[in-house]
Amino acid sequence: MNKKLTDDLYQIVRIVEGTDPEKKFDLELIKPYLNEYIRVREVAKNDYIIREEDRIKKVYYIIRGMYDMRRTSLKGQVKVLAKRRAPQFIGIDKAVNRNLQGDFGSIALEKCTILEIHQDYFVECVKANGDLAIKVIQNLSDKLVKTSLDVDQLTFKDCKGQLLFYIYQYWSENRTDQGVCRINEKNSYTADNVGVSIRTFYRVRNELEEEGFISVNRGYIEVNESQIQKIRRYL
Repeated sequence: MNKKLTDDLYQIVRIVEGTDPEKKFDLELIKPYLNEYIRVREVAKNDYIIREEDRIKKVYYIIRGMYDMRRTSLKGQVKVLAKRRAPQFIGIDKAVNRNLQGDFGSIALEKCTILEIHQDYFVECVKANGDLAIKVIQNLSDKLVKTSLDVDQLTFKDCKGQLLFYIYQYWSENRTDQGVCRINEKNSYTADNVGVSIRTFYRVRNELEEEGFISVNRGYIEVNESQIQKIRRYL
């Protein structure tokens, strides 16, 4: 494989990571580096990026949007494992170990722009380009840190602490200059994320409102700066 082809992916990653993730991405910026091994795909909000039963045969590079990673139990209960915002890779582990099976699904929480990358091509690019390899390692390291925090949340915190931790993470990823951050998702989805029943969620949410950690407006959880400071002290 010639150097131009193996350098294309690095140039795309460099451009994506060098642009403001809050702004609409101009695909014309990476068009010169697209090739037969890289395909652009748009995924609408609430559509699957990958399904649990899919056998992953590509590496997915999410260049814009937010998505979740989820697993469904034999009883049909959905557990949201994590939420991630672009830019992120999915499927690196399957690219380097083809014996691994797909064990989670992923749904777009907002419109996502994705690059589908041929597995063999991805591996060759990482082998050939040290700068790309470092960026891939950084991406994996970021995931490991977030996963470690999620494990801490499940292991060391009660339901109250888990919900506060989730609210704090949501605020960190979605805060604006408006002063108040609303968790714009269904309560059942938040309960799944935290790993509690909807009944437990409502009980804990009401307790947090009474204690001044949060506000509830038309059924949605909201937090302001002073409440975030209070949550920080608790956590």
